[in-house]
Amino acid sequence: AAWATSIGGWEQFQWVGLTPTTMALKSPATGYYVTADLNNGGQLTADHAQSPLWWETFTWSDLGPAQ
Repeated sequence: AAWATSIGGWEQFQWVGLTPTTMALKSPATGYYVTADLNNGGQLTADHAQSPLWWETFTWSDLGPAQ
């Protein structure tokens, strides 16, 4: 929230590794996974899925330290 002066529990997520390059973010506050819903303007929410489907997964890579 824009008014917050610190990160609250409802703003923290668990990194859930699925494969070496994909992960999902789970909200401990709700038990749901973060989703990027294109039917909702692409906004990120954590209020639908209790197990991650492809639209609740994210690709990442460890490119090493910045140069």
